[in-house]
Amino acid sequence: MPMEIEITPESLEIPVMRPELAKLCTAGLHVDGYILSMARKFFYDRLSQPACDENVTIIMDKRRLKKDKNSIGEIIAGVKLQKTGISPAIHLIVETDNFYYVYMEMIFPGITIAQVADLLPDINSNTRINFVHYIIYQVLKVIKIIWDELWSHNDLHDQNIILQPSNGCLNIRLVDFGDAKPIDEISIQNVKNDVLQIHTLILKLLKQNDATDFGPLNEYKQIKEEYLSVEKIDELMSKVSEKAVEFGRDHAANEELCQMITKLDGDRAANQELWHIKTKSSENGEKNAKDVPAPSVNDSVDCKAVYHFANSYRGQ
Repeated sequence: MPMEIEITPESLEIPVMRPELAKLCTAGLHVDGYILSMARKFFYDRLSQPACDENVTIIMDKRRLKKDKNSIGEIIAGVKLQKTGISPAIHLIVETDNFYYVYMEMIFPGITIAQVADLLPDINSNTRINFVHYIIYQVLKVIKIIWDELWSHNDLHDQNIILQPSNGCLNIRLVDFGDAKPIDEISIQNVKNDVLQIHTLILKLLKQNDATDFGPLNEYKQIKEEYLSVEKIDELMSKVSEKAVEFGRDHAANEELCQMITKLDGDRAANQELWHIKTKSSENGEKNAKDVPAPSVNDSVDCKAVYHFANSYRGQ
């Protein structure tokens, strides 16, 4: 059964992080309380909708990360990339003595590129060719956005790239930022790793369909040293853009694939925790949760309250 959480002014006053984690995430990046109030901002966004007195169903993933250098890196990367919409939305981060509990968006519906590769033989030839060009273009686009934010994903295998139907379109989302690294002159190798992994991905998509003529992309059926550069990524984007645009304009093909993906992924949410967010109605004279002012970065943090909030989310 879905768990119901009643959002009240009191519950929104509960802090979501210890100062140590907030300091790590905000150092040199955000000093305006953005991280500390992130979970509550999510609720405010939900509650500010016109139907704020109605229940809202949210599908969440819960990850438990052991406290170490990699998990800190994953959290900071995930937070830094929130504004891009490429990584899962982070709703709540709770720090305990040994673990971080990260409550984040579950990308649903959506399937991995590994699953997409298995689907390709079932799609008619013309649509398949344009679809592969579209996937490649979208993957290149999102990774360039991450590079522009001075981050490298550094683990772009086909299980970490998700194709998600949204409003009749197919979008690429990335998950698992455990190996993500900031980009600087010293760590340019991380960008090279992304480029190599992108070409490995292309190789898999093309080899899965050896009988299909992908035209200029056929040369990518093997990885060559000269392809492995950022400049070649720009060249590849240009090469696939025409057929990618053609697929994007084919609304019938988009709709068909959206339905196919949604059907394939339909059972996953059934086994996932569903969160019904209940808001207090202002009709009973009590203050509505959406009227509670957002906290500042200087708010004190009560660790017991954090644990209590975490436990309420776990239904304990």
